[in-house]
Amino acid sequence: MTVPEPKPAFGPPAGGGRPPAPPGTDEPGGRPDPSDPGPPIPVYLGGVPLGDLGHPRVDSRLLTALLLRGGEVARWLEARGAGRAALSAAFPGCGWPLDPPLSWPHGPPDPSNPTAVIEVDLQRLRVGSLGDTAADGRIVCAIALRRGQVGRWLSSLGVDAADIEAAFPGAGWK
Repeated sequence: MTVPEPKPAFGPPAGGGRPPAPPGTDEPGGRPDPSDPGPPIPVYLGGVPLGDLGHPRVDSRLLTALLLRGGEVARWLEARGAGRAALSAAFPGCGWPLDPPLSWPHGPPDPSNPTAVIEVDLQRLRVGSLGDTAADGRIVCAIALRRGQVGRWLSSLGVDAADIEAAFPGAGWK
């Protein structure tokens, strides 16, 4: 006895198509939302991956790089008690230079070099150059909105997303 071969049928998959995207995910190329604790947001400094926004080591190193750059936002943070010494005391091991893992294509850039152009990217979004007031404001705002350990530490010093947006208009993530 032979079993008949099934006949192929073409059409949409059973159930009506692709399942919906998980909550908190965005369209490819979309803008990351630091206030959404769900999806990871990779951080790149000068093309070098630091890790995910919200992780204490990543946030503290990103903040250290910003402070080393010494721009307007760095001076504003220092005036509020969020300088390098306080950051290093709260998050040991966040100093610079970084000891790059073997997986990095090249060593991280030196944020204390004023001539180095260091681009910061969150996910696929170019935030801007480290040391630029608007970019630095967006970086600190993203850390504050993510509410990881460094974001909560900033909040304990009276630095939150609303303060940053008030001091540096356009630094928000609206």
